[in-house]
Amino acid sequence: MSLTLKIGSLFIRTLAKPIANGIKRSARNHESFRRTCVAFAQSLHRLDVRWRVGLLQDPAVIERQIQRELKEAEAKRRAAQIPTVKTEAQTKADEEALEKQKEEITEKHKPKTPRVRPLAENKAIDMGANFISEAFMFLVAGSVIIWEQWRSRKKASDRRDVVDDRLDELSEKNSQLMEEIKLLKARVAPEEVAREKAQKDAEHRALNASAARAAPSEPLTKEVTPPDEERPKVSEAAISQVRKA
Repeated sequence: MSLTLKIGSLFIRTLAKPIANGIKRSARNHESFRRTCVAFAQSLHRLDVRWRVGLLQDPAVIERQIQRELKEAEAKRRAAQIPTVKTEAQTKADEEALEKQKEEITEKHKPKTPRVRPLAENKAIDMGANFISEAFMFLVAGSVIIWEQWRSRKKASDRRDVVDDRLDELSEKNSQLMEEIKLLKARVAPEEVAREKAQKDAEHRALNASAARAAPSEPLTKEVTPPDEERPKVSEAAISQVRKA
């Protein structure tokens, strides 16, 4: 519970007693307000009494009592009758009598609207004034709670909107950066290729120049002496024959 809601609840509880007393004084001093409070209190009293009486009247219990009385009446009627062969008219008359008796028993146990005695005027005024003051306090407290919930939701919604806007902004910046990177790559790639090609050409020309400077100091018919590892191996016998010759 936030600080605002706590302060509001404390404020309402503090003003509850003076407001209730003020409503009671207004109900006693003003004729129209007194009649309104009395009529409202009497209606509330009748509704409360009828609701409580309706709770006490269990339909299942009433139905079981009706069935029990119907069975007892049927047993008494059969005991009073003399076992004879009945005509169709007598059978129909017995069925009508049984149905009528069932309706009478059902009507007897049918829930009736209780007669509620009205409250005394002073008690009705107090009851109506108390109800109105409590309804006022409940309305104010409910309004405070609803306002607090609305404020919290609005704050959370605003925070989500700010986060969404920030995410959209970052996404847009990211897209722009990606486009710029693509453009830079498209611009730098040919230059890089040309630079690498120029560097390779320069290295090749430097090697050719070095080879050209070293070429005149050596005879053109000079045999290329292979390295030691590439020279063919000659046996000692072959060398002796060459020397004798």
